Amino acid sequence: MKKTSLAIMLSLLIVGCDSNNPNDGTPTPPEDNWPPAEELVHALYISSEKSPNCGIAGVEYTIYDTQGAVLISGESNENGAILLEELPEDSRYLSYFYRSQNPDFKTWSSATYEISLISQASKVLLHAIDDGDVAQCAAIQDSVKSLSFVNQSGGQQLQYVANGVLSQDVLQVNLAEESPLLVTSHDDAGQLLFSELFDTRDFEAQDEVTVTASIESELLTVESPMSADRTVVQYSQYPLAADVMTEALDATIWAPVADDEAAIIVRQSSVNELQMWSQRRQAQAQQITFDDISDYQLDVEFPSHQDQGDNLATQVTFELQGATEQMDFVGHYADRIYTGGGPFCAEDPTYCRYIYRNVYTASQNSSLFIAPLPEDVKFHWMGGGITNQALIVAERDDVGMLQTLAAGEASDAFALGYGAADLDKRLQVSPLVPMPVSAQTREEFELRYSRDFNAVASAKVM
Repeated sequence: MKKTSLAIMLSLLIVGCDSNNPNDGTPTPPEDNWPPAEELVHALYISSEKSPNCGIAGVEYTIYDTQGAVLISGESNENGAILLEELPEDSRYLSYFYRSQNPDFKTWSSATYEISLISQASKVLLHAIDDGDVAQCAAIQDSVKSLSFVNQSGGQQLQYVANGVLSQDVLQVNLAEESPLLVTSHDDAGQLLFSELFDTRDFEAQDEVTVTASIESELLTVESPMSADRTVVQYSQYPLAADVMTEALDATIWAPVADDEAAIIVRQSSVNELQMWSQRRQAQAQQITFDDISDYQLDVEFPSHQDQGDNLATQVTFELQGATEQMDFVGHYADRIYTGGGPFCAEDPTYCRYIYRNVYTASQNSSLFIAPLPEDVKFHWMGGGITNQALIVAERDDVGMLQTLAAGEASDAFALGYGAADLDKRLQVSPLVPMPVSAQTREEFELRYSRDFNAVASAKVM
């Protein structure tokens, strides 16, 4: 069977994967022949990391203008789509709010986006979805393909990365959509040895794929005035973005490299973990060099959210001091909200919810707009309020940088607990994933992976 050769570009995407769904059961996403990828309209599809082919209906959303005034409100349709093709001309922000009607499901989530960053059909993969909502969902795409693998790579372990992975085990993967498929080969210690890139359109369902691992890892030198907490290497092939976890040791790192194209990121936190620096750089001639941005300081005035049930905290302001004099930025704000209630949860199920809120917008006068929560969300005097907050600001202010933040790059440190002394207070970041349609060209898509950036973050525990 002919295998199409796909050019590889390495970059970075960090995506936190964590779920606290308290309900049992593993629903099966539907197969109802709903539109294939090329027919998807300009929309934001609400889905989940656990079932990425599952569109969640009935999710509330609101559209705001530049001043933060409400233009229209509605709910995602039966396929989980929030249609963007006929919005008012002055639409600026889109905010969704997911909540289950199941009183035992305690995790809700919300996000606010600049509408301009949703330049094609995209889906947001929520961390926590009620199993009852998943069981009733409609398929976003109609492809469900299972592939098995024969390991002839010389390594002891194989790992797979593709779009819309429904499930996988040691030698089999089930996909919800056609996609590039990256297979990496590792030794017994988990060290990356080889990689191979396939196109799933070259195979039929139930086909067996032989992995020979055509690209051998190369040793890259890391030069940085700042030490690395964590290093991630990323393949990117339209529309695939796939991270390969590995550690930098003694200023070197093993990574699969093709045509000297590689990118890597270093994430650095201060001693007290209340500030974090992030960078991405291209590798040139087996070497990666990072900037010294340790003099960056982010002074943030976080929203207050106290016991009186004030759920309209709608602005975060900041001042970035350091090596740049640029005054326009894009940012990612995240918080974790507890509606409160303590021992009264059983008496009133509207309390005792955890709400994870994320915002991806450009700054206006060094502030970010935060959409208010629905007015019917109640806060109990006992413990109600924001329990953790974080902000990351990038030195670029273009749409591509917003997409980079919304896809998880440079921001899933929040989900890993930066600034949260109590791990139960860590934040959640739901990635925004572009879907493989032609509304955004391959070149436009890959621009988000080919630009270096510096970013700085601050976190606060209430």
